Amino acid sequence: MPIITIPGPLREKLGDKGAESLVEVFREWERGTKEDVIALSGEKFEKRLTEEISKLDKRITGQVSESERRITGQVSELDRRITGQVSELDRRIAEQASRVDNRIIHVLERIDRNFRWTAGILFVTLIPMWVSIILVIISKG
Repeated sequence: MPIITIPGPLREKLGDKGAESLVEVFREWERGTKEDVIALSGEKFEKRLTEEISKLDKRITGQVSESERRITGQVSELDRRITGQVSELDRRIAEQASRVDNRIIHVLERIDRNFRWTAGILFVTLIPMWVSIILVIISKG
């Protein structure tokens, strides 16, 4: 707080009590002015802070919306790609299953042919032996 001095001629006219009273008026005025300046500065600061927070809130909201839009797009793209990959895998699995089915059918056909051929050979080779055994049994009887 600055020191307030009353010049001599004014002090003589006002007297000591009047000069002290004038100094007290100036000090009260200074205190009131300081309080007003502080209050006004606080109000300006608060208003500016509110404006800046509002701007920041709008920016954050915009960034969040943009991020959500991009994430949604990326999720959609991934979903589309996964669906395509699953379809391709389904097609390849069906193709392989068809190949396996065809190979099983081919193996079963070969087994059937080989069984018939083996049974035919056994039948042809065993008939003379059975006929001989039957003839031996009949001749002994």
